[in-house]
Amino acid sequence: MVLGFVALSAASQPVRVKLQGKTKPLLIGILATCPYPAAPVVLLGQLGRRQEMARSGIGGRLLTFAIVKAVEIAAHVGVSGIVLDALTDERLGYYKKAKFERLPYPDKRVRRMLLTMADAKATIAQLGG
Repeated sequence: MVLGFVALSAASQPVRVKLQGKTKPLLIGILATCPYPAAPVVLLGQLGRRQEMARSGIGGRLLTFAIVKAVEIAAHVGVSGIVLDALTDERLGYYKKAKFERLPYPDKRVRRMLLTMADAKATIAQLGG
């Protein structure tokens, strides 16, 4: 029986976006200095669990698994972070607890979030991994 799943894939994240007619950094910190139009990232495309597993903690364990796998991938392939698209405003809060930061897209319906590799590694270290 499958209890949950994660889907990770290679992707790229635009570095800048037009806000109010001006080009502004979309990524944060050192990533904002990327000389290319997009930075390589790992996309956490899907994360889900069986409905009856709600409040069991499996979602958090799957998120931790996804972060660990992304850091392992980054050791072999240069990626700068993990991105995901939160489906609801409630999910934004859930991922913020895991140190993901919402990216400032002009369209507020876009809930793209970023966890830098440095923050991902720090999260793993805190978990004792």
